[in-house]
Amino acid sequence: MSTDVLSLVKQIAALAIEHRSFFRIDRKPVFKPGAGEQDIGKLKKLWSHPLPDDYLNLLSTHNGIDNFDAPNVFLLSTRYILDNPEMDELFVDAEMFREGEIFIFCQADNDAHSVAFRAGRKGDIDVIDFDSGGIRQRHPDFVAYLQSRKAELEKDIARHKADRKGLTR
Repeated sequence: MSTDVLSLVKQIAALAIEHRSFFRIDRKPVFKPGAGEQDIGKLKKLWSHPLPDDYLNLLSTHNGIDNFDAPNVFLLSTRYILDNPEMDELFVDAEMFREGEIFIFCQADNDAHSVAFRAGRKGDIDVIDFDSGGIRQRHPDFVAYLQSRKAELEKDIARHKADRKGLTR
């Protein structure tokens, strides 16, 4: 796996812990052991488009991460995805996406917030962050999505630190 992806994931997890501390939330990310080749092979067959290698390699190292970048946000495990192959159904029924267009890999358990790979009509694959209101952010690839999450957490932490500093004057 690209060490950049694993490094980004670890940095996001560390930033998430720091971010939660401002709200006194003690829910650390839980890194699950890597997925086996058999489950990753099944996952590759689930979607009719190729899944990014960086994502698949991350799953071989960490098969899901609970409380990933926020409390109750899960980088889904291969087993969860394989056991719930129609996660996109709600969004297809709402006519937000076409059947088979998205592959949800990250989800909040307390609302409709999800992150998915989306296949374009020309065969390109991007990453979208969306909820029931529509697409919140679009990223050209998996690494760009991770970099964006890291930057958002850094910005939010800096804002909270500045707010706290202003309160202690």
